[in-house]
Amino acid sequence: PKPAEWVPERCWGELFRLSKIHERYDNFHHKFAEDLGIWRKVYDDSAPMKILKDLQTRPAMLDGLNALQDVMVLRCIRPDRVVPAVMEFITQKLGEKFVTPPPFDLAGSYADSNSMSPLIFILSPGADPGSTLYKFASEKNKEVASISLGQGQGPKAEKLMDRARED
Repeated sequence: PKPAEWVPERCWGELFRLSKIHERYDNFHHKFAEDLGIWRKVYDDSAPMKILKDLQTRPAMLDGLNALQDVMVLRCIRPDRVVPAVMEFITQKLGEKFVTPPPFDLAGSYADSNSMSPLIFILSPGADPGSTLYKFASEKNKEVASISLGQGQGPKAEKLMDRARED
């Protein structure tokens, strides 16, 4: 049974499975249960890796684990913080250039496109190449058709692509 009400079933199951993958994690879930105070802080904190790395707050059961193994433990407790932790790990081991995407080369992408291979932008939250795209299109005397997918916009997007292929 899980050791405290605040520990999600998924978390407890992941800790149990972690304890079975290698001898360095033997009884990991039991050791976790013996030190719930610090693990509650890790669970509640917005930057849990800072707690795991700080020698003043690092749980003793993590002694001897390397940075990647710390990320494996974090995955059990806070899977939502794994991506930032992996990015930090890669930055420390390989360098910033391996986690920073290169700037988008609109002119180069345009040169590679044609009527059978159009430019289609799939954006993530916070990304908006609109002004750059419209400025570039204006310089090239080209028309830009823009549509946000969702809410039944798929057929409209298909029509735009068919029209672009014909033009």
